[in-house]
Amino acid sequence: MKKNFTDSQFAEIKNTFGSVFNVTFNKAGNIKIMLPNAHDFWVLYFTSNKRYMWRRHNPNGIYTSYCYPLNMNSRNDLNIDYDGKYKYYDASRHAEFATVNEAIAYFKKYLKKYRSIIID
Repeated sequence: MKKNFTDSQFAEIKNTFGSVFNVTFNKAGNIKIMLPNAHDFWVLYFTSNKRYMWRRHNPNGIYTSYCYPLNMNSRNDLNIDYDGKYKYYDASRHAEFATVNEAIAYFKKYLKKYRSIIID
């Protein structure tokens, strides 16, 4: 299986969130974090920019699942290009982290604020 993270990075995330979440590698080699018996989950991606980005996945059904990045700071200041009727934006300016530790710190704040889950 492909792995985009080192064993020490995976161990750090598993030690931080493993008491509450199931922490595994997904098929693409990114780290998947999921509450037991839940439908939605989060994935920490190692992007082509050599940075890290959280995405929330919510598979409601076969045709209605969606995925979006977390940490979309300054959403109103996005650099949007229009190509016909589609919009493209550079998520790396707003949603990516330079290190795994920054991504972990953000996700702890996210869980506390939006899910009332406190990770120490």
